[in-house]
Order: sequence, then C-alpha cells, then structure tokens
Amino acid sequence: MNDKQLVSLEKKVCMVCIKKYNSEEVLEGQTATSWGLCPEHEKLHKNGYICIIAIDLNKSKNIIDEMTYPNDVYRTGRIVYVHRPFLKKVMDIPSKSIELPVIFGVDELVDQLEDLYDSIGNIPQ
Repeated sequence: MNDKQLVSLEKKVCMVCIKKYNSEEVLEGQTATSWGLCPEHEKLHKNGYICIIAIDLNKSKNIIDEMTYPNDVYRTGRIVYVHRPFLKKVMDIPSKSIELPVIFGVDELVDQLEDLYDSIGNIPQ
C-alpha cells in the first residue's frame, strides 16, 4: 500500500489580469484552480477601488444581471479602476455590487468613466 499523499499549493487565476498565482492554501490531492485576486489587485480592492472590466455582450455567454462569472465573459481588453465612494456618487450601482472587487460592463461604461476622469483631471479620493 502506498502511504504517500500529493500535497500542493492551490492555484488561482486573477479575475483582473488573468495571471495564475499561488494561494496560501495547501491542498491534499491535485491543485485546484479557481478565481481570485492576485496580490496587486487584492491591494487595490482593499484600498477601496473597484475594477470595471469591459466586455462584449454579444460575444459573452450566460450573462445574467445578478451574477456574471469571469469565464463567461468576452473581455475587450479595457480595464479601469475607480474609487468606490466616487463611483457611488456618479453612477447608480446596486450596493451589493459596489462591494465586489470586479464589475463587468460594456465599453460605453468605461468611456463614460474615462470622459468624466478627463473632465475633472483626477478621481477624487
């Protein structure tokens, strides 16, 4: 009988940059991969920023208003970070969504935020 067990660090994929990173979790058996935030994007989230990732609705699948999964969206490549209190002031975003680390939106939403940023010069903290 073989008493050896496979132990590994859990691998996750960052929802923002799509890079794989090791989590702090040690797993028995094979490494599982799930979604999370890499250390860089976790820090931004903890500092009060929300990431808005632009997607193409026509090329995405299983888009549901309440819950959209990272593996179901077709990303356009545009990403913007906005401080949560500022976003609450300028957009009507449900309170449960504003606390998430990532919101998926269309390119027009990113355009609106970039135009607003350009018109005021910076995003108020």
